[in-house]
Amino acid sequence: MPRKPPDVPAYKLHKPTRQAYAVFDGRRRYFGRHELPESKARYDQFVAEWLANGRRVRVTSPDLSVAELCAAFMHHAETYYRKPDGTPTGTAWNYRAATKILDRLYGTMDVAAFTPQELEAVQYAMIRADWCRKTVNQGVNLIRSVFRWGVSKKMVKVEVHTALTTLAALRKGRSDAREGRMIQPVPDATVDATLPHLSPTVRAMVELQRLTGARPGEICSMRSCDVNTEGRIWEYRPSSHKTEHHERERVVFIGPKAQAVLKPFLSRDLQAFLFSPERSAQEHLDLRREARITPDGQGNRVGSNRVRRPKRSPGERFDTGSYRQAIEYGCNRAFPAPDDLDAVAAKQWRRDHRWAPNQLRHTFATSVRREYGLEAVQVMLGHASADITQIYAERDASKAAAVALKIG
Repeated sequence: MPRKPPDVPAYKLHKPTRQAYAVFDGRRRYFGRHELPESKARYDQFVAEWLANGRRVRVTSPDLSVAELCAAFMHHAETYYRKPDGTPTGTAWNYRAATKILDRLYGTMDVAAFTPQELEAVQYAMIRADWCRKTVNQGVNLIRSVFRWGVSKKMVKVEVHTALTTLAALRKGRSDAREGRMIQPVPDATVDATLPHLSPTVRAMVELQRLTGARPGEICSMRSCDVNTEGRIWEYRPSSHKTEHHERERVVFIGPKAQAVLKPFLSRDLQAFLFSPERSAQEHLDLRREARITPDGQGNRVGSNRVRRPKRSPGERFDTGSYRQAIEYGCNRAFPAPDDLDAVAAKQWRRDHRWAPNQLRHTFATSVRREYGLEAVQVMLGHASADITQIYAERDASKAAAVALKIG
């Protein structure tokens, strides 16, 4: 039976020179005379730094390149930005997109020579890549945080990072960057027109989200074991949510209308996801079979035209991407483009007549704020700060109009 490799490289004796050494990242590192306790102390210190750096040798060379800094940080980001269950978050992807441009322009430059002028050039490269203004500002801040991390690891001088903070953010109307589209609430009439063109599973997800204000990811990850059905108001506590790394609890309150939507999907298998793409795909096939005009005894036999080994098959749960895509398909069927449009205009038509799951959250927030105030929205959406809630819940202009009518 093979021996299990040690957790850390072993402290060894190099017999010809009587030096203590260990092999890290494929290279020998020497720590002095093997007989002396100082060599064991240096070894322990090196191991501690190696473990703290994600089992990689810390690079402290004064001529460290920008590419080497980006590579070291991305190794850290891909292991650090994960949920407690090990699922990676989107933060590492955002860092990768920003450092990709940085590496392409200045990968061979020494970190010590990187100045705000080079960061400004990266900023303009993001604008040329058609990033919107807010995304460009976010990307520049991510690059600054890469250098700040390098300072904490003694890979970057603090003066380099301090200088990078002097580059101003792009302001609205004062740069060449395009403005991104704000996420707006989706009208109830638009949602109602889309619902008949969705499968029963996706339709239930949409109705549940518009009644609870839950995040799309929270709807996709619902399980029976996470829903407390005792009492008049059910409570859904997601096993994983957006702000769990801040040690905050998230509770989604489910009222009578939402309970009626959810009941048919509650499963005896407490660990199974309630909304299954496999179930949704089967419902879609059943609807096509019901709409079949050709008699069953003629034409293709039902089930005979299936691909034996499909490249992709429905998973056990929806994710935010597949949930959004299912809604987009429903929008295409609910709002078909006119026949007289060319390909470009038809594409723009479909884009203008689509809505995303996160817009339901904005619609819910605006409605609740109008009836019950901002504090109620903050609790229902699970926000720690009312400033974030302001983004989701639009102000009711009718109140201001009523005031103006009386005093103006």
